[in-house]
Amino acid sequence: MGENPAAADAAGIPVRAIRFWYVTLGAALAGAAGAYLSLAVIPSWSEGMVAGRGWIALALVIFAGFRPFSAAAGGLLFGLISAIGFLGQARGWPVAAPVLNMLPYLGTLAFIMLPAVFRRKRRRGGEAPAALGLPYFRSVR
Repeated sequence: MGENPAAADAAGIPVRAIRFWYVTLGAALAGAAGAYLSLAVIPSWSEGMVAGRGWIALALVIFAGFRPFSAAAGGLLFGLISAIGFLGQARGWPVAAPVLNMLPYLGTLAFIMLPAVFRRKRRRGGEAPAALGLPYFRSVR
């Protein structure tokens, strides 16, 4: 639906209905993630508890080139980077706790800057869908 909604509509696929359900599903997953964060990870609500993790998720999607399996692998990688910070605090590494808490953000910057440093071209399919964020009206083709 994101690359060419007019072609999907011509094939008989209900573009507006599918887009509606996917936006609803995304909102439900975001709500479930917020509930998990406030109930399981940090068992009380506090101001700023998300601490920029949404921007890390957005950077992860861009880093993965809008490919779902690459995004899942990247999510595991960023989770591992976060876990290293907790492990360092638990084992008493001689590093300040704020520095260990910065690891996910530093990892995000490193992985976003990686293609620019090595001047690596992205493989095909690494761009955002052409109609991402654009409304689709059946009568305007």
